[in-house]
Amino acid sequence: MGNHTVAEYLALEEVAEYRSEYFEGEIFAMAGATGEHNLIAKECSRAIDDAAEGSGCQTVLLDMKVRIEGSSAYYYPDIAVVCDKFQYEDEKRQILKNPLIIIEVLSDSTEAQDRGSKFHRYKQISSLREYVLISQKEPQIDVFFKMNDDSWRLDSYAGLDAKMELRSLGIHVKLADIYRRVEFAAQGS
Repeated sequence: MGNHTVAEYLALEEVAEYRSEYFEGEIFAMAGATGEHNLIAKECSRAIDDAAEGSGCQTVLLDMKVRIEGSSAYYYPDIAVVCDKFQYEDEKRQILKNPLIIIEVLSDSTEAQDRGSKFHRYKQISSLREYVLISQKEPQIDVFFKMNDDSWRLDSYAGLDAKMELRSLGIHVKLADIYRRVEFAAQGS
């Protein structure tokens, strides 16, 4: 635990069976995703790609790291959206530098960090315009949009009839499309 250099972390990631994230010398193993988590991420990626067709923007699903500018933090967002040309930090093209949107599917073990310290660090990425948090428990999505004055506006969408707006892409995505393969537990059971 502790005091790993960035070079050590990146070398360990090359051969690791499991993904891990890095912040200030600490390496954090990532918990395995649930089936619902993977279905939501896949359908969200597909829905955004379909809605943004012809825009020059595309989603990157899972296995690509994002480095936080001005720090030594490396994270694996569930989905990143990139417009124009991909910019990489490394020759192997595994560390993305210019996400426009970062999307995280929330779980009980990650929600506090995704809403707190991780969001705080993601805000340091100069290309980032939107941060999206998707619930697995119910059709509920929070979208944080970076305003021109660098403040962040929150729009929340709930229910399968709702449409999430991604302002940086100028698109709307139906929550029903994102959650189309998820069966929610009956409320109150």
